[in-house]
Amino acid sequence: MNTKYLLSIGLIASSSAFVSAAEITVWATGVDPNDTSTYYNIRQGSNPTCWVASASNVIAHWQQNNAPGAPNAATSPEGAIAPQGQGVYDTYLSLYNSYTGGLATNYYQYWLGHHGGHALSGYNPRQDSEGKNILDTPAGLGGFYEDYYTTKEAVKEYAWMYTRTSGVDVSSSGCYTTELSKAIYQALSAGNAIVLDIHNSAHSVVLWGAVFDTETNLMTTAWVTDSSNWAFSYSRNMNKILVTEHNGKLIMDGDYYNVESDYSWLNYTIDDAHFLGISSAETLSFIKSGLSIPEPSAFGLFAGVFALVFAGMRRRRSR
Repeated sequence: MNTKYLLSIGLIASSSAFVSAAEITVWATGVDPNDTSTYYNIRQGSNPTCWVASASNVIAHWQQNNAPGAPNAATSPEGAIAPQGQGVYDTYLSLYNSYTGGLATNYYQYWLGHHGGHALSGYNPRQDSEGKNILDTPAGLGGFYEDYYTTKEAVKEYAWMYTRTSGVDVSSSGCYTTELSKAIYQALSAGNAIVLDIHNSAHSVVLWGAVFDTETNLMTTAWVTDSSNWAFSYSRNMNKILVTEHNGKLIMDGDYYNVESDYSWLNYTIDDAHFLGISSAETLSFIKSGLSIPEPSAFGLFAGVFALVFAGMRRRRSR
């Protein structure tokens, strides 16, 4: 078996809580749904910037837990140091007047490497007192990891979108729900949180953990945060959501685990997933290989071995 896939198995063995012989629960690195200090839930306030807030949560977590260890990986070529935590979202608010819709992947790519032009050029930039675009400052140009992801192709390889309609698409087999579930499994097992677009891509939330049925390869439960409380407003922190497959779609039921709420109508299709820090090529290779999501009983065999080699393999894979 390919060692890259065994690596994911080993990671899951060391970090997952098991539900049954046919289910596995996987979390992004360090996340405990009962401890708000272990994940980010940046609030977007009245600004319609769920995609930026969601992307910022993932970036903040990635920088703290999964970012590559290159010596100057958190400093842009212009000398700006990458903001942390809430500062990731505040950076966007400091640069743009236009609070319009967008894609989390765009903000990922802006953050990693601008390579001569920032990734958010379609937005209305703020100006300083002299009428100059604030984007022209070192922080405004982004590219905090450009010395590590040295080409546009490298940035797009590790900051990418998975969708049935655009971008990366391998749904010709007609099993998009399984393919999406396996892509999400790959990312979570590597320790990364994910932005999900839901409800005709009208809203974005962050996925921090999920349960997978190892017999069907489908995601069955999701733990998400909602920066605006627009979709999952019964909790300001972590929300446990039932996920079902229906007519070739994965649908999150916002009411299933909260029977006392009045939100039984909150059923949202997962349209797109935005990944940061996991290779698109390796993820798609895993999906196309036909390998199944491993059952929990398979993990203990590999945990010790791959805990030792994880750091070195991740660094080589990111170059």
